[in-house]
Amino acid sequence: MINLFSSDLFLKYSFLFSFIIYRLLMVILQYYFLISFTNTNSKHWSFILYSLVSFLLIIIGTYFNLNNLFSSQILFLLMTFLFVNHIIKKSTVLSIVSSLLVYIIEQLVYGFTAPLNYIIFLSNANTNIYKFYINVGISSSITIIIAGFIYCYSAKKFNIEVVKFDKYLAILITPLLFIILFMRAFKSSSYINIDTKLQTAKLLLNTSLTEAIQAFLFSIIGTICVFFSLFTFKKLMQSLEVDKEKEIMNQLIYAQKSYIEEAKSRLSQTISFRHDFKNHLAIVNGLLKKGQISKAQDYLNKLEKVTSDLSFSCNTQNVVIDALFNNKLSVAKQLGIQVDCEVIIPQDTNMKDFDLCIVFANAIDNAIKACRLVDKQNRYLKLSSKLEGGFFLIEIKNSYNPINNYTSGSGIGISNIKEIAKKYQGAISIDNTSDYFQISIMLVISLQHIGI
Repeated sequence: MINLFSSDLFLKYSFLFSFIIYRLLMVILQYYFLISFTNTNSKHWSFILYSLVSFLLIIIGTYFNLNNLFSSQILFLLMTFLFVNHIIKKSTVLSIVSSLLVYIIEQLVYGFTAPLNYIIFLSNANTNIYKFYINVGISSSITIIIAGFIYCYSAKKFNIEVVKFDKYLAILITPLLFIILFMRAFKSSSYINIDTKLQTAKLLLNTSLTEAIQAFLFSIIGTICVFFSLFTFKKLMQSLEVDKEKEIMNQLIYAQKSYIEEAKSRLSQTISFRHDFKNHLAIVNGLLKKGQISKAQDYLNKLEKVTSDLSFSCNTQNVVIDALFNNKLSVAKQLGIQVDCEVIIPQDTNMKDFDLCIVFANAIDNAIKACRLVDKQNRYLKLSSKLEGGFFLIEIKNSYNPINNYTSGSGIGISNIKEIAKKYQGAISIDNTSDYFQISIMLVISLQHIGI
């Protein structure tokens, strides 16, 4: 609270200008933390909006004298939550955690500077106003430096790259709320008295040196608790991610083993076919000599089916995906599913074969499960892809029977596909009717890799 005993505009507005600069720097640090911690691309308009709302809250708090009331904290937390949740479009849980962290770090910084402020403004006697401004500048600069270090370190060290486990992120809320609760015990306020006629000023602190030291020690403990909570959460997420990758890898290993067995079977069939090829030709030649053309044609049709079974189901121009399709689609054909594959994988892109295998393996597995619940004569599976600019579109459509209450859009398979889509800044869409189920996957790929 500022009490002015004179209308000296220069002193009044110079102090106001200094305060605006200080708050603007703090707003910049807080905005940087929110953007970096949530792994969001910064936009000029979002920063301007956050700054305007932050200063609006200060004006509201000053006008209604909310500086020492719990309502001012609620307003700040609500504003930050709405910004993260609605402006930069993050999940509710991540928005709550980010809001709490922004508020806690700022309050911890004030605790770090509490002993320094007490020493600087120890004397209750009036101080030369210009010396007082220098002291305020020193205190504000140190506060900004400490805040900058904690905000930047937290944002870079503990940023949430991809929030895959919101329910686990919620475990951070409880310790952060406890820290806020304890911080209220060390809440202090100050009053600045400026006499522009005498050119003097003083800061009245309603706290003792013991309380200032206690606030400093609590800030150290609080910062350690915040870092420890974030570090533990980060390790938990890494562990869960490793477990999920292991699960996916086991799926791929199983698929690879199945492919090897399928390849052995095809090799055996190929050797047998080559061994009997001369006999087949002799039989066809004998039928033709006897004028039994229809029988010769029937025999050739049987040979055509055998040769088609020995060839790849789909040529995608990607050896890894061809191997995957050869295994998966062979299983589909054995189940009486009519397969139509028109997938071409673009070359020299940023797409990894591992990621494409996850997408196609899970989608085809779901499709085969759905087809097995359909009458055999109505089973079909269609796979197609399309490259448009920097977008790679995958579409998988299969027969579907809603009576059996099977939902291809549920389970870990779809979850894995969604994670890959997010990784490539894409999306998936699901469309199902009474007789078909269709999943469309869009992946954003690097244009410089494909010569567009």
